[in-house]
Amino acid sequence: MTELLHGRYPYYVRTYLGNAVHEMPGMLLLATPFVLLGNSAYMNLFWLPVFFVILDRELDDTRRALLTLWMVLALCPAVMQQIVTGGDSLANGIFVAASLWLLVRAKSSPARTAAAVLLGLALSSRANFLLVIPTAFGYMGRKFGWTRAINDLGVAAITFLAVTVPFYWHDPAHFMPLEGADRLTRFNEILPHLGEGIGVAGLLLAIWLGWRSDLLFPSCALVQGSFVVIGTVLSCDVGYSGYGVFFLFFALLYPWKVLSFSTPQPET
Repeated sequence: MTELLHGRYPYYVRTYLGNAVHEMPGMLLLATPFVLLGNSAYMNLFWLPVFFVILDRELDDTRRALLTLWMVLALCPAVMQQIVTGGDSLANGIFVAASLWLLVRAKSSPARTAAAVLLGLALSSRANFLLVIPTAFGYMGRKFGWTRAINDLGVAAITFLAVTVPFYWHDPAHFMPLEGADRLTRFNEILPHLGEGIGVAGLLLAIWLGWRSDLLFPSCALVQGSFVVIGTVLSCDVGYSGYGVFFLFFALLYPWKVLSFSTPQPET
């Protein structure tokens, strides 16, 4: 982010751990305000309260929303690890889910356009989140009409391309997000083209859920979570499960809605 603020191509440098910068340009742009404040790790401290507000709106119960958030902090080691180390995966998972939530909840045309632009910016973070598009398209088409689905997600797609493509064209050979998006190919050592097969299976699952499921956020969670489960099993690396923060916040936007703590009323 510092390179970007100084007008330099951000993918020529390495992180303090010596790793390439694998995040897409949208992620760097979203982190820029926090870098200006002193540390990109502040993103987590911003987006967690944002998610709490969204959860409160969904549940219409502040106590339950607060309980859910505390449960996440207490029972999810990956979340605490991200907060302590200042990793960006936590904020990434939240702002993709949050921007999609804003898009499907927006009523007015200006609000929908703003939410679609934010979603497009959020999708320009990691390649796995692009699978939100087919699921959201099918859901929005059936719920709101295909015209709205095409218009809203079209704005998101245009924003994604406008943010991402110039960085790619500047130097395709050093556009490091492509290296990050290629993580599935490591499984080709187990079976030829297994990585590509996993990616295609994830895409087909996203399309099928978009066409058949009326549960948008659980569907997105299922698609994102499938890669985490498959990756953890095939790599035999429990650390791979840390990517669960990519689907956790999608999942939390649904299950609590069907849980009721009220006392059933006797039939009359």
